[in-house]
Amino acid sequence: MIQKNATREKIVETAESLCVNFADKDPAFCSGMIAQFKDSFFYVAEQSVLKPSQLCAFIFPDCGTASNPFNGGNWDIDLPPKPSNLPPKISITVPQKTFRVLQLSDLHFDFSYTPGSEADCKLPICCQTSIPLTKPNKPAGYWGTLASCDLPWWTIENMLQHINKTEKIDYIMLTGDYMSHRDWTYTRQGHLEVIANLSATMTKYFPSTPVFYTLGNHEGVPVDSFPPHFAPAIFQPEWMYRAIYSAGEKWLPPQANESAIYRGSYSLMVTQDLKLISVNTGKNVLIF
Repeated sequence: MIQKNATREKIVETAESLCVNFADKDPAFCSGMIAQFKDSFFYVAEQSVLKPSQLCAFIFPDCGTASNPFNGGNWDIDLPPKPSNLPPKISITVPQKTFRVLQLSDLHFDFSYTPGSEADCKLPICCQTSIPLTKPNKPAGYWGTLASCDLPWWTIENMLQHINKTEKIDYIMLTGDYMSHRDWTYTRQGHLEVIANLSATMTKYFPSTPVFYTLGNHEGVPVDSFPPHFAPAIFQPEWMYRAIYSAGEKWLPPQANESAIYRGSYSLMVTQDLKLISVNTGKNVLIF
């Protein structure tokens, strides 16, 4: 369609129709996700060296044979010999000091969570204010629901309050994915509000405990989107890197500023003998 100079509006309309009628997804989800990714899609499509037939083969197994446009169609890679297994060197020492570390990952809290709403809906995430409350098949619980639902914010805050009262923590690691799974509704402003709210709450319950933040794939807008630096400025995720850095800036050394804002990662010495490294795993999918 791009090669035939179809308008962007026509391509978006076709994509939404395919999503609803062939992928059997909810119209709200389809229109939202396509709106999230359309600008990135058109940019990549316009820059791509792949022909439509090659791109189709990458996505759909029955669409043809995928070929490498940079190497004459050859995808074979010569691997080095498998190294021999070396027994690990084990050194057992009695630590002079231990730490109590709290790690919280994949909180995915949802400000729109509504007790009594439908927990068994057609959207990827339910228990929402946007879903009618009349006669739900599976009503959402107050503290959360064992269903396709994220956690309500008050559950997260209650957990933090309990930890504050019952535990003595030396430092805290928040390892990403703070956002709800409502990927199709993501906005930059919404993400910034989530980070600001979380940061304020952590300061409220742990004012003197170091808190170190890192990124998850759901911090991107669109989701999973961490474009390289050569991409246009409109796609750059520096706004999120700055927000994450600001949330934990109080506990970071000044030299962490440049790396945290440029690539969303940083390192510091927690103690003289312990180094903490926060890696932006979303920036390079080749590490998985």
